[in-house]
Amino acid sequence: MPEEICQQLYAEEQQSLERRQKTTSTPAPSIPPINIVLPASYQNSHFDPLAAKTQSVDMATSGTRLKIPGPRDTAVEEYCAWQKSKVTKPALKEEYQKACDIIIEDGMDLELIHRNPDSKYLIEKGVKRGPAEHIVGDIDEWFQEHKRPREQLE
Repeated sequence: MPEEICQQLYAEEQQSLERRQKTTSTPAPSIPPINIVLPASYQNSHFDPLAAKTQSVDMATSGTRLKIPGPRDTAVEEYCAWQKSKVTKPALKEEYQKACDIIIEDGMDLELIHRNPDSKYLIEKGVKRGPAEHIVGDIDEWFQEHKRPREQLE
């Protein structure tokens, strides 16, 4: 290959490299940070001890209480019946009933679970992961659909 062509190719490559360096060295415009908030069920399914601890503290100190009217154990039973109505397979209905029984047996209630949503609590006691995730993660939805409207009528 003639020397002149080699030099020309080298010069073009050098210019291309310099253009790429200028493009990447130009500071990006200032973009504000983006905060992403994930639902508790997602956070619990990808367990990070630090995130779980932070989440528990946030929920406990945020002051957001559901104030579910009526007896606590009755609310748990109504909530579990609602969860069972969302599935058709008898085996899944049994998992939600198992979760309900564990919650009541341990003296837990929906307010306590809402403050510290930890599906591992139910999974370790034998509830399958999916139903356990729904039990701890769907309390707000159930409350908005069923309890809040009734509470406002009283």
